[in-house]
Amino acid sequence: MWSMWVHIGSGNANFFFAIVWVFAIAQIFIAADLISSFLRAELVEDNGGEEEIEKRFEGIKLLNICPFTISL
Repeated sequence: MWSMWVHIGSGNANFFFAIVWVFAIAQIFIAADLISSFLRAELVEDNGGEEEIEKRFEGIKLLNICPFTISL
């Protein structure tokens, strides 16, 4: 696609715009997943186990949209 855009002059600039958007959104999802995993690991470490946390936060359910999370 780059050669079509630069050498021939027939490429579409919207393609590059869309690719940058997709890349940025992917980075946002990865960063959010890493941050939430880190915070969950800290919470488990500080409060003595996942069962205790599940009891304390029974009514609170967060939206988990990343399919690559590893449950502790």
